[in-house]
Amino acid sequence: MAKKIKQGKLKTFFLDIITIKLLRELSNENNMNMSEFIDWLIQNYYNSKDPIKQLQQLEEQEKELLDKLNEIRKQKEILYYKIEQQKKLKQQREEMLNQALDIIVNKFIRGCDRVEIENIIRYWSFRLNIPFDELSFKAKKRLDEVMKR
Repeated sequence: MAKKIKQGKLKTFFLDIITIKLLRELSNENNMNMSEFIDWLIQNYYNSKDPIKQLQQLEEQEKELLDKLNEIRKQKEILYYKIEQQKKLKQQREEMLNQALDIIVNKFIRGCDRVEIENIIRYWSFRLNIPFDELSFKAKKRLDEVMKR
């Protein structure tokens, strides 16, 4: 079946064609290439002889998986924190927009001059990062709503 040549600590095996075909078929069934399958066979052989070694390998695999799981949990916590911060930021921005619209509408109602109102709109559009025209339009809509009451 196989010829074994020993060169110091290195062992070389020469397999016949039947054994190679059998290894190829078994490795394809297990979705592995031949070298992975041979490594798996050797590892299982040594593990069957030494269950303590097998236990150690399983503990190492368990530790690696737990480390990966902890890393994923940390990433999830970071993302949850970022989502929460985005919600808070959006809420603050909405509150500031409402505050700005109230200030602008109050200036309109008091009868301030156009230049002063434009300066206030420019200030709030810069602070809220909203285009001047859009903030003016929203202020006009809010003023129309207030006037209808």
